[in-house]
Formats: sequence, C-alpha cells, structure tokens
Amino acid sequence: MYPPYAISERLERGGKLITFGNGGSATDANDLVSDCVEPPSGFGTIRAVSLSAESANITAIANDIGTEAIFARQLIAHARPEDVAVGISTSGGSANILAALAEARRRGQDRRRAARR
Repeated sequence: MYPPYAISERLERGGKLITFGNGGSATDANDLVSDCVEPPSGFGTIRAVSLSAESANITAIANDIGTEAIFARQLIAHARPEDVAVGISTSGGSANILAALAEARRRGQDRRRAARR
C-alpha cells in the first residue's frame, strides 16, 4: 500500500501521528504536530504528539538508560497499533531515531503492516 494511504487508514481508525527528531529535526517534528492539532482554517485536526517536546522524559531516559533510547522508550509508553511513528533525521543515521523506528516496526506501526490489516 502506498504510504500516504496507509497513514490515512490508520488515522481514520483513531490512530495518531507520533513524531520525533533531534536538533532541527525535533523542531520539524514539533511543527508537524502543531500543524496537525491546530490546522489552518478549513482543515480538520489530526491527533498527534511530538516525543521531541517531552524534555522531562528525554532527560530522564537519557540519564537512566542512554540517549539511544529516548524515543523508543516513549513509543513503548505512548504508541498503540493504529498509530503512525514519524522519525525525522537529516543524516538518516541517528541511533535514537533508528532505535525508535525499529521499535515502531516491532509494534506494528509501519506501512507494510498497515496494508495487511
């Protein structure tokens, strides 16, 4: 299934976007959520949350477990099977982004599984 259709299908089933990124990509993740929950006039809202905006969670997980787990651990706590995980990375190699996307796949939040449901 084409990714936008898989995402739309999940959102229609009550899922939400869960975004995350580092540095400037964290700002992009936060802005995407802002656009979803407070869209321009004439557009409907989309349930969304940015894990990058959760500074208390980020610092606690980084301190107790390590920076590579800051988004994966939050996904474990917040994500449901109908949600869509959106990791944003300019390098494509950030360990914490890759770990969170791997966790999202384990939890069934990738487009391949969305197409089969």
